[in-house]
Amino acid sequence: MKNQQTRPRSTVFDIITSFGTRILLLFGTFISSVIMARVLGPEGQGIVTAVFVLPNIIYSLADLGVRQSAAYFTGKQIYSVDTINSAVLSIWLFTTAATTAVVGLYFYFSMSDEYDWLVLLIALASLPLKLFHGYYKGILHGKNRIGAINLGEIIKANVQFFGVILLVALLGFGVRGGALVQFLIPLGISLYFLIQVNTYVNWKFRLDYRVIWKICKRGIPYALALFLLTLNYKIDIFILRYLVEDDQIGLYSVGTNMAELVWQLPIAIGLVLFAKGATSTNEQATVRRAVKVLRVSYPVIIVICTGIIVLAPILIRLLYGEVYVPSATVLQLLMPGVIALCVAKVLHPDMSGRGYPLYAIRAFTLPLIINIVLNFMLIPGLGINGAAIASTISYIIGAVVYARLYARKEQLNIKDILIIKKADIAEIAVYAKKKYAAMRGKS
Repeated sequence: MKNQQTRPRSTVFDIITSFGTRILLLFGTFISSVIMARVLGPEGQGIVTAVFVLPNIIYSLADLGVRQSAAYFTGKQIYSVDTINSAVLSIWLFTTAATTAVVGLYFYFSMSDEYDWLVLLIALASLPLKLFHGYYKGILHGKNRIGAINLGEIIKANVQFFGVILLVALLGFGVRGGALVQFLIPLGISLYFLIQVNTYVNWKFRLDYRVIWKICKRGIPYALALFLLTLNYKIDIFILRYLVEDDQIGLYSVGTNMAELVWQLPIAIGLVLFAKGATSTNEQATVRRAVKVLRVSYPVIIVICTGIIVLAPILIRLLYGEVYVPSATVLQLLMPGVIALCVAKVLHPDMSGRGYPLYAIRAFTLPLIINIVLNFMLIPGLGINGAAIASTISYIIGAVVYARLYARKEQLNIKDILIIKKADIAEIAVYAKKKYAAMRGKS
């Protein structure tokens, strides 16, 4: 069996490199979204958003938790990588067939008369690729290949950026070009992950139902948690499609896309914490690491989000143009919820990495129901602003419940999770001095 030894990295190093990657990703994604929104206009932007929302929701369920489960079995070395790879391939073939059938039928009966059939086919074809790179990210996670995963994110940003420039801006393919970019992104990442995983496996396919069942059994709770979280993020767009025009969906998507960019920092942290939790044998140390990282990063997140709330109208007008000014209100209304949900964005990967994904289901089931009810109550009167208010209320409730569940399980106070301590500041200062001394020594 092929093998590749990697030197373990510190949590701080992995978080810094992951966050640096996310900054590059944020910049590329941001510029790409601005260009596409300006070229397509609110209506074209709304069509692309509406077409891809169901595939994204279905993907979160069809994921089956294979990424997290594969990371666990790989990291703990319970099965060989070749055995895990054969099981993952088998699951991928099944989920590809099932998801394309479900989404294809929905497109045919619900959207084929309203939207371009080629755009629908492109969206449908992206599903197997998303599943593939999602599954194989798990094996890289289990090998603690954070650097390789980060490089995959950079590839994603580059494919998106150059795809938008070429297909949307230069060639003028319009909505078809925007949809094609969404197809090329998972294609590029899938090819890259295929090359990376190839260093570990021999690709000798063997159908082992026992291992397939073990991976699915462990992964399904992760999938249910991901599905529930994704519904909380995307259900508003799904409902908006039936209550407002496409241009309003386009305006709403610009606000939500900018709001979600803030999550790049907690996502980067969560990526590292999940990998550390999946491979760690000291659970108490893992908990201390997670809460310390959250305490240190949360003030930074609050400052960034506050700045966005104040500057939202200027940013939207400057970047997207006058036609997208209503998106600024959406962005401002979403920010309090985004701030709150960052807590769960950090703590949930830690819990999942240690094998407790069901806490997300306990925390976010009620908020999802509230989100759906509020969307139907508020959108008819307030339009896209009503959808933003519903999401923020849902996010805040979910974050509060999750933080309380986490604190209760780990026997911590909420302030131990959220409020930065003097010891944290001192530790940051010591780390900064060491790095500064090391840099001066090299120079």
